[in-house]
Amino acid sequence: MSRKKNPMDLIDPSYQLFRDGRETVIRTKNRADLLSESGVICLNPGADAQERMYEKRFVQKRIYFPGQRKLAIKENLSLPYTLIFGINGYSSLSEEKCRKYGVVPGAYEKACSVAIELMDEHVCARYPDANLCYAHGGSHLCVDRVTIETAERLRRAQLGFSCPEYLWYVHDDKHPIYVSPNKRSYSRAFVRSCDVLIAMNGRKQAYEMDFMGTLEFSKVLIPINILRLISTTGGPPALDENGNIEDAVAHFEQRIFTVGRQLIGGTIARDAWPDAINDLRQIVSHVCRRILPPDVGLEIHGQVLTH
Repeated sequence: MSRKKNPMDLIDPSYQLFRDGRETVIRTKNRADLLSESGVICLNPGADAQERMYEKRFVQKRIYFPGQRKLAIKENLSLPYTLIFGINGYSSLSEEKCRKYGVVPGAYEKACSVAIELMDEHVCARYPDANLCYAHGGSHLCVDRVTIETAERLRRAQLGFSCPEYLWYVHDDKHPIYVSPNKRSYSRAFVRSCDVLIAMNGRKQAYEMDFMGTLEFSKVLIPINILRLISTTGGPPALDENGNIEDAVAHFEQRIFTVGRQLIGGTIARDAWPDAINDLRQIVSHVCRRILPPDVGLEIHGQVLTH
């Protein structure tokens, strides 16, 4: 009988991930671009460029290593009547892209935050016994940062997911994170750990790994095209000029059709944003009722039932 492989052995050999006492350390070579990230240093600046070793240390952050996903969930997201919402979207949206797609810089992040808060408020009003938790990519970039800050503001439990390639973009703070061996296993661990994945745009990884993962692991996927809703020009195309996915949600919308369901968009005389937020809240409420046990999911709060 063959021995089960150590998950740490699956890490890309170009990265070193290890404990140094109570600190977690990640190292790699020939990545001078990482010096712009918080906490990254070069250990041997006098060496040839290809041999320079770059390091980042985490002192405060609780980091779970490959193979510890279930432990991370148990220690951080295991509450009575837990509902785990995964949030994904753009990890970067430059000012140039914002101008090109008809949005004010910062508006995408603000809209994502508002959507999460209003959804959270609605679900908690409907199901006061439920505990909403949030899963995210763990970085300080774009939609991940928004999810971290919004969950913190709402005082919700949260857990980040990452891999050695992306751990450099994670801040050394108090929020826990699980590190998978590589990018593909990171996406799978993220999706497997969610009850519901709310997709707020995103690019190739969001579509090819996260969206497909919801089908593989029987999770609920709720795409919401944030950029289209707030854009003055209709937002980004599904694909860029080279055929790469520029908007995962738009790409999904253009290729998935369900007979018997009507999609209502905005017109010049109609503001689609409040309608979309209301749709999001109603869909999430419906999904939560299916996930929660009957003694919680079938309760009605804050409503008057009429015959």
